[in-house]
Amino acid sequence: IGSTNLFEGRVVEDEPDLASAIAISLRRDGYAVDLAPDGAAALDRVVITPYDLVCLDLNLPDTDGLDLCRQIVAMPTFDDSPVPRIIMLTARGSVDDRIRGLDHGADDYLVKPFALGELGARVRALLRRDTTVSSAVVERNGIELDAGRHEVRVHGETTDLTAKEFALLRWFLLHPHDVHSAERLLEHVWDEHADPFTNTVRVTLSNLRKKLADAGAPDAIFASGYYNEVALIAVQARELGITVPLLGGDGWDSPSLVEVGGKAMEGCYFSNHFSNEDTSPAIQSFVKAYEAKHGAKPDAMSALGYDSAKILFDAIKRAGSVEGKALRDAIAATKDFPGITGSITLDEKRNANKPAVILTIKDGKVVYTETIAP
Repeated sequence: IGSTNLFEGRVVEDEPDLASAIAISLRRDGYAVDLAPDGAAALDRVVITPYDLVCLDLNLPDTDGLDLCRQIVAMPTFDDSPVPRIIMLTARGSVDDRIRGLDHGADDYLVKPFALGELGARVRALLRRDTTVSSAVVERNGIELDAGRHEVRVHGETTDLTAKEFALLRWFLLHPHDVHSAERLLEHVWDEHADPFTNTVRVTLSNLRKKLADAGAPDAIFASGYYNEVALIAVQARELGITVPLLGGDGWDSPSLVEVGGKAMEGCYFSNHFSNEDTSPAIQSFVKAYEAKHGAKPDAMSALGYDSAKILFDAIKRAGSVEGKALRDAIAATKDFPGITGSITLDEKRNANKPAVILTIKDGKVVYTETIAP
């Protein structure tokens, strides 16, 4: 059955003309589609390929589609990936037939004859179930992709993409926090005939990046996540010709960020709670005392731990008690506490309102830039 924009699927249909029409329609929408004329061929491929969706005819020459459906649902999946969605395509249109199909594991049931446009809409709806997206329109960071109309707008301006570029973009928009290897993209966006040794993924990605940049290149890209993920994202971005700085948060704070990311991290920025390079007297006094006691300079976690203990002691003093409710209320009332990580006030949701320390990667080292007060 065929897969759609960024998904891979297989069409199991013994009528060649219908199978071909379905494949052409889904491929036009950007899906990677494989065809199987019978149940045996379908099982051979499903065993080795992590399909996202299967369009399954019930009247196959070598087996009943209901039995094949049950076998596919019961199969072990690849790397804990979800079982492929199944749409049954059949002339058996009675209520009892539909009930049997759904009870055998199908996710949807479409009676022949059907419009290819309706099949495409049902495919999009099923594949959205494995994402946080609830409609055919996906929007992130000024990029709006409408899978129903096959349109892409960047900052309100329409951008023309090929089917594969469209599929790649939708995959990235639906999986914004993942690191994508060329192998994974080949599995989900290209069909079984794709050459795994080809550079088609890199070329398509490069073309997509250029079109998006021409439509309005960002000044920077925010890369959420931790240092181990971000370092790989940075390397991949530079390989694709993306040169703008990456921005991040305190999850970047690790020596491994530069060790893994190398030159790809150069010129990137992230915020943190503390820097022992800050020249303010209070911070340098803390750094000196910490280093004398522990033989190493404090990092952000050390400073946060120090401030947490000081806030607790301050709350005990103000509460005049260590009784649970009194202490809780005193901590919640913390305001303008002079911490090593800055002046700290807890808001109504008990989030700490305090300065952000801005760091940059320069010459392979994390360097203090400035402290910004809220």
